[in-house]
Amino acid sequence: MLPRLSPAYRLHLFCTGMRLGEALRLRLNDLDLTAGTLRVPACKFSPERTLPLHPSAVRALEGYRRVRLRLDPLGELFFVDLRGRPLSTSYLNDTFRKITRGIAGNGARPRPRWPDFRHSFASRLVAKWSRQAEPVAHHLLFLSRYLGHKSFRET
Repeated sequence: MLPRLSPAYRLHLFCTGMRLGEALRLRLNDLDLTAGTLRVPACKFSPERTLPLHPSAVRALEGYRRVRLRLDPLGELFFVDLRGRPLSTSYLNDTFRKITRGIAGNGARPRPRWPDFRHSFASRLVAKWSRQAEPVAHHLLFLSRYLGHKSFRET
C-alpha cells in the first residue's frame, strides 16, 4: 500500500511565492536539499530563478520527495498523484477547497484562491521591510526577481 500524500505538503510550496503552473512543472532535480534552494525553470512569463527556502520548507519538501519517489521512482515531475501521474488542475482545486474549507475570504472574495497565497507572501515581505530602518525600494527589485516578474513594473 502506498502512503497517502498529505495536502499540507502542497501548502509548503506557497511559502516560496511560486505560481501554481510553475509548481506543476517542477522536476525532482529542481530541489537542491544541500543548498536549500528550489530552481524554478523559465516559462513564458518568467525567467529561470533559484529560490532560497526556509529550513522548514526544505524539510517538508524533502519528506514529500521521499514519499513521491516510492510512487514513481523513474518519473521526473516533482508533484504527482497517488498513482505517480502528473497532478491535474482539478485534483489541485479539490485539494485546495478541502484545505481552505472554513477560511473566510479577506476582501471582495468569499473564499481564498491559489494566487492569494502568492500575493500574501509578497505583501507580508513588503510590510516587514517597511518596519525596518532601510528603505523599502532597494528590496522591491529583489522581490520582483524572486517572484519571476520580467519587469519591475509588474511588481
